[in-house]
Amino acid sequence: MHRMAIFVEGRTELEFDTKLILEMAGATHPLTIEARTRRGHGLPGQMAKQIWVTHTGTTPADSTHFFLVWNCGSDSTVKSRMLLEYDYLVSRGYSKILCHRDLGPSVAYADLIQFEAQLPYRVKTDPIRPSFILSVMGIEAWFLSEHTHFQTIDPAITVAAIFAALGFDPSQDDMQLRPTPADDLNSCYAIGGKQYDKWNTQPTIDAIDYVTAYFEVADRFPHLRTLCQEIEDFLSTPPAAAA
Repeated sequence: MHRMAIFVEGRTELEFDTKLILEMAGATHPLTIEARTRRGHGLPGQMAKQIWVTHTGTTPADSTHFFLVWNCGSDSTVKSRMLLEYDYLVSRGYSKILCHRDLGPSVAYADLIQFEAQLPYRVKTDPIRPSFILSVMGIEAWFLSEHTHFQTIDPAITVAAIFAALGFDPSQDDMQLRPTPADDLNSCYAIGGKQYDKWNTQPTIDAIDYVTAYFEVADRFPHLRTLCQEIEDFLSTPPAAAA
């Protein structure tokens, strides 16, 4: 079975990445996704608390691909947790490792290039080269750009209404330049009398059109494109080649 580990900074990234995996896999790839969470330290291999497990085959044993999605609890602990677990994951037969965190608000957009350059520092690359995924200024920038989902949240939330009320166009403008996209998303939802709740993002996760996210939004966000490509490449690895 092929194994991928994804370290994420919070529940929103965990839920989005999981839904993205399921949507990209469809019915073609029987897989298992195991979500876990740990805050603070802990010895390598002492697995974090299990949140849930889902699988798309008849049973988990049918799975050809396995995803461990690990909620690290904060952006600052994503890399450090991955470094702590790296050797253990290698010993367990993992072949892909991703680290997914926000850029911002603690890091300014102007510092993006320098921040990206520092991410691989002190990271092992053999036998696995981890990939770093940044949701620049917050994953809500991706949600804003997938503007078709607003109509699912409430029909009153149109691009025209957003521009009239808030002065930006999520279908055209670069949402990475918005300093607080979570606040912007909440303001958009308020047009329809709704609220974006950082502690309950499932309505947004479910409303996202993942076909649009893959074919259109990802072309505007290089890190989202990398995330999609890493998942696609992993799922495309033939089961017969699995260790």
